[in-house]
Amino acid sequence: MEFLSVSTNECCYVGNALSDVQMAKSAGVKIFCVTTGHNFAAELRTAGADYIGGNFWEFHDEIRCSR
Repeated sequence: MEFLSVSTNECCYVGNALSDVQMAKSAGVKIFCVTTGHNFAAELRTAGADYIGGNFWEFHDEIRCSR
């Protein structure tokens, strides 16, 4: 984020594993999890995922890009 000169509010992380949730939380960014990995939605939710969906397109309305 520092290299790109963006804040944590301008970033998000997309993943499908508990380790992805941990990484995003450590970085201070929102985590969007898709249930395509080895973990179930309940596990991802318990780990702290901000959003959970079956595929990336379910997050379309939640992810905002500013230009």
